[in-house]
Amino acid sequence: MLYAPLPLDTVAHLLTEFASFMRDALREAISAAKVVYASLPSCHDVTDMWTEEHSHQRYGSLVVRLTDLDAGVAWDFPIGVWLCSGGQNYEKIHSWVVNRLSFSGVRPFDLLLAATDSDSNTCNAMIGLSGAWVLCAAHLIRNTVNHALGSTGETAAQRSSRLARSGGRPARARTSGRNDAAGEFLARCRAAIRFFEHSPVEALALSEIVMPDDVAVRNLVPDVPARWGSTCLALYRL
Repeated sequence: MLYAPLPLDTVAHLLTEFASFMRDALREAISAAKVVYASLPSCHDVTDMWTEEHSHQRYGSLVVRLTDLDAGVAWDFPIGVWLCSGGQNYEKIHSWVVNRLSFSGVRPFDLLLAATDSDSNTCNAMIGLSGAWVLCAAHLIRNTVNHALGSTGETAAQRSSRLARSGGRPARARTSGRNDAAGEFLARCRAAIRFFEHSPVEALALSEIVMPDDVAVRNLVPDVPARWGSTCLALYRL
């Protein structure tokens, strides 16, 4: 039996109805929490922003977290993923965050805590919002490790492209890191991983080596600058 896809207008209508239902349910939950908290600041806002791969468009997601005082349980309410026009400007990010929070009935003075990554634009955007501001621990650790290893997490091509787009200093690749020993070690590890990645025969031979108490297939994985923790995983697998 062949399945006839729904017309686009019908799909758009159903998605709009579903979005309205979720919005109303979210506003109800937040309104009920405000009554319990007697309108005191009670919401935790978690903001994450990123630029789409192979694109200049910037997106962001917001999650509102509330604590059930009776059960002592934290509830997460994802507001969704939204396009953020002018996402490189902290004033526009600030307006975007306030607008998206208002979508769910959260006002700036309802915030008890705001958590973001440590991107400078996002940090500046949080100025003016009430409540404490907390950096994303994962992002902070990533930046600390990259600094210790003499790396920004960007490839030379990515850095050149970013500077060219932003109109910053003349694009040029970094010739050396701040930690030569770590840089040389990582370069050798990456070369070894690439060798097995591009040679299925050698990769199979590696997996067939009998190791005591190690029966897993030893698939090596490369690290990716844009994926947090990938360098640690690559070294662990190596």
